[in-house]
Amino acid sequence: MILDNSKLFILIFSIFSLYYLHSINFIKDGEIGSFGFELLQLIYSIKVAIYAFNLSDNYIKSFLLHPFIVILLVHIFRFIINFKKIFNISKKSKHFILDIISLIYIYYICNNNSYNYILYGFIYYFIAVNSFSNNYNNYNNTTKLYSDIPLTFILIFINIFHFFNIIKIDNHLLPVLIGDCLYHIYELYTYFTK
Repeated sequence: MILDNSKLFILIFSIFSLYYLHSINFIKDGEIGSFGFELLQLIYSIKVAIYAFNLSDNYIKSFLLHPFIVILLVHIFRFIINFKKIFNISKKSKHFILDIISLIYIYYICNNNSYNYILYGFIYYFIAVNSFSNNYNNYNNTTKLYSDIPLTFILIFINIFHFFNIIKIDNHLLPVLIGDCLYHIYELYTYFTK
C-alpha cells in the first residue's frame, strides 16, 4: 500500500468523519447483529478498505476510498463499544446458528475462488436480515436515514459500475457488496412502509 498525499488527506478526513459520527452517537446507537455476523462485517470492511486503498487514482476510485475507510472505522469502534450487547444477542439459539453460518460463510468466501457471487450475495442478505432482527434493534431506533440513504446509493452505484465494467471489483468482495446493497434497500423499504 502506497500512502500518497491524496490518500493521506482522505485518511485524515475519515478520522474526522469518524469523530463527527461518534459525537452524534451514530457508532454507539447503530444497528448491531450477532457476533458471527459482526465479525463477517468487520472482516469484509477490512478487505474492502484495503481494496479501495490499493486502487489507482481516478475520481470514481477516490470517491470510494473515504466511505470505505469510514465504514471500516465505524465497524471497528461499534464492535468494541457494543461488544457486550453483541454477545448477548448471540446467546439466543437463532443467533447462535446464524453465528455458525456466518463463520462458515467467512471461511468459504475467503478460501474459494469459484462460486456464484449473486447467490452468495443473497445468502449474505439473508444472514443480515435475520441477524439484525433482534431485541436491541427492535426496541431502539437504529435506522439512521442520514447515513443509510447515501450508503444505499453508494452500494447501488458500485454494483452498477462493476456491472458496466467502469470499475472491477474483486470476486471475493462482490457477494458482500451485493448482499449489503440488498439489505440497505430492504431496510429503507421497511422504514418507509411502517
